[in-house]
Amino acid sequence: MKALYTAEIWTLKEHHKKKLEVFEMSVLRRILRDRRRNLDIKKKLGINLSIVQIIQQRRLSYFGHVVRMNEERYPNMLL
Repeated sequence: MKALYTAEIWTLKEHHKKKLEVFEMSVLRRILRDRRRNLDIKKKLGINLSIVQIIQQRRLSYFGHVVRMNEERYPNMLL
């Protein structure tokens, strides 16, 4: 998903999370062409995780990747 490009390294503050959730729901509403509640739309589309939860999972995955790198690699040095 292009909306999450390099999301592993984003710094998310609360206002960023809110804006991402609003963006996500606007896209989902356009897909369904519907004005239902957020939970109903996500349930109908079978979406279990919000965009913020996906970003958090990617960040944790990337952190694990960096921790396993050789100590000479730049990402590991910066960590």
